[in-house]
Amino acid sequence: MKEFKLDKIKVDGTPASAASIASPGSSETVLMLPFEGSNNDTSTTDRSSTGHSITFNGDSKIVTAQKKYGSSSLYLDGSDHLTLADHADWTFGTGDFTWEFWVRFSTVTSSGYYILAANADSAGFFLFRWDGGGGGSGNWSYGYTAGGNNWGDTLSADTWYHVAVVRSSGDIKVYRDGVEKGSAWTHTTSLDANGGIHIGKSHSTEYMTGYLDDFRLTKGVARYTSNFTPPTSSHYTAAVAGSSTKHIVVDSDGTGTEEGQLKEENNRIAKAWAEFDGSGVTLNASYNVSSITDHGNRDYTINFSTAMADTSYSIVGSNIGQTATYNWSVVTGMGTAKTTSAARINVPHINDSSLYGNDPDAVNVIAFGS
Repeated sequence: MKEFKLDKIKVDGTPASAASIASPGSSETVLMLPFEGSNNDTSTTDRSSTGHSITFNGDSKIVTAQKKYGSSSLYLDGSDHLTLADHADWTFGTGDFTWEFWVRFSTVTSSGYYILAANADSAGFFLFRWDGGGGGSGNWSYGYTAGGNNWGDTLSADTWYHVAVVRSSGDIKVYRDGVEKGSAWTHTTSLDANGGIHIGKSHSTEYMTGYLDDFRLTKGVARYTSNFTPPTSSHYTAAVAGSSTKHIVVDSDGTGTEEGQLKEENNRIAKAWAEFDGSGVTLNASYNVSSITDHGNRDYTINFSTAMADTSYSIVGSNIGQTATYNWSVVTGMGTAKTTSAARINVPHINDSSLYGNDPDAVNVIAFGS
């Protein structure tokens, strides 16, 4: 049998509504803004499963002059911002979260460059900003209704930085370019952005000047708990269930494992496959098949490594006999119902019952399911 490999084959379109895909926490991504668009666009698309509407205020716009990934980014000139309406996605409660983005400040010596803030200073309020100082030294500052904390850092103007604010088991850490700044700060206050959130503005009249790209909010997952390598490409996005424009990325080994641990609803793929020698029951190649049980007279059980979700899967197959004139088929059953862990098959000769005792040289089976 001829073999070939496909490496990182991607089929996609331009999703009208999409869900972020990244591991861990695909379903917990509550906001994903790649800021892709044409120069001077005043709209953008949230690629999270919610698909939030984003309002561009003032002169905020998509620009192609600067970008970390793709072809564009968001530019804010110090007097404009984005707003998103109140939503349960902004109720982070006391649980884990990750706020992350790429930022490029036009100047790093100004104080009060607000990146994210709740709309109203009320119970559950939160904010995050850069407070610059002389020579680029300053602080990343987190605030809430009863105080806050600072993490010292030194930045340069006109430089892209990856920033992640992470709460894990009640401790908040700030990472810049994958390196933790300062130390963890215990903060178990329940957070709820009543009235929505701002990007690039405080709850009052403070703004930021610079560019933002690949802005992602994750609820319920601490994506980073120690130093890490910042993302080298934009976060995966994919169309939600029911869309005709799904992204499919297959890993280089062709095992059916989707790169980025892709989690799409209604994903239909081959759940298991195998080629084996019908005589010696040698498993030549397989995916999600741990072994083959030989019951004799071309009667076999396919044992799965990982159980199927249910017994509604389908088995199809083909095989090769000892000579070109032998015609074999593959049927399931033999009086044994499929289970989630195994499927029994038989390989009868189509038109010569006298060959009952002969075994095929190679049997190929595939299990398809949801």
